Formats: sequence, structure tokens, C-alpha cells
Amino acid sequence: MHDERTDTLQVRLVPLGDEHLPDVAALIADADVVRFTRFPAPLPSGFIAQWYARYRDGRADGTCRAFAIVDAADAFLGLALAVHIDGEAREAELGYMLAPGARGRGIAAEALRQLSAWAFGTLGAHRLQLLISVENRRLRGSRSVRASSWRACSGLCT
Repeated sequence: MHDERTDTLQVRLVPLGDEHLPDVAALIADADVVRFTRFPAPLPSGFIAQWYARYRDGRADGTCRAFAIVDAADAFLGLALAVHIDGEAREAELGYMLAPGARGRGIAAEALRQLSAWAFGTLGAHRLQLLISVENRRLRGSRSVRASSWRACSGLCT
């Protein structure tokens, strides 16, 4: 299905860098992000630096990967993550989170589509997993994101 909402946004994934950390800090301070992700509440001192170091190191050793979701003007919209990569099993757990102003615009579906394509293509993954909290009041939207992103899955998506 063609989604005109993302055509005009030109959403893309870029490797997460130091320049994104202020936006990440604001994102993980959002009540919905805290509630429906694995981020601790309250955040311990130094958490963002430790979290970022995990993904920076994971990029080097192939165990995880973080991307900033940005628009055509490079404005930060959220995160697209390969939370865990098992290269031997050719599996990855994916995740995403959006800044409040980016929600409900088709951005998550497009970001997950791009992240999935990266995982199947670049990683050579055969299986991708996406965990969605059953308590997420946006669950219907999350299911829609998964369905529209993985409609053309060329591997096993669960």
C-alpha cells in the first residue's frame, strides 16, 4: 500500500551520533517512551552516556545498532534500533520510538520498513522480532506499523 504521508516527509535513518544525544535525552524523558520501553524511570545519573556507549560499541562488534530517524531537513524524529543482533543465528530484535510531534504521521511504519530492509540486506538476517507492549494505548497503531512495514517481508518476521 502506498502511503503519501511518508512521501512528503522523506524519512531516513542515519547512524546515531553525538549530535543526536540532546534529542535522545528529550525523547526518553517522554512519559509514553518511559512507560512502553525498557528505559528505567527515573533515569540514573549518566544513563544516556552509558546507553549510547552500548550502541556505539555494538556497532563496532555487531551486537546492536542505533539509528536516528530524521526528516529531509535532518530534524530528529525518533530512534530506530536493532536492540540485539545475533549474527550466528541471523536474528535481530528491532525497536523504534518517536518524538511526540512525529507520532501518527506514518513515520514509524516507514522507519521500521527501512530498518527491516537494512537488517535483511546488510545483516543478512533471516528472522526479525518486534516487541510491542500489550499495555500501549497506541497498540492499534503499533500493530498497524508492524503490518504496513512488514507486509513485503522477505524473511520471517514475528
